Amino acid sequence: MWTGYPGTTLWEWVQLLLAPVAITTFVVPELIKLVVGNVADDSQE
Repeated sequence: MWTGYPGTTLWEWVQLLLAPVAITTFVVPELIKLVVGNVADDSQE
């Protein structure tokens, strides 16, 4: 499908836009759990 940029397909645009959404939805919460869990473990010692 034509996107206005030569050589760039609709699928490439979808991947470009979904990558930040996926990272903030799945990766960031897991990192927060990891950091908060480590802080809680350190405070109990």
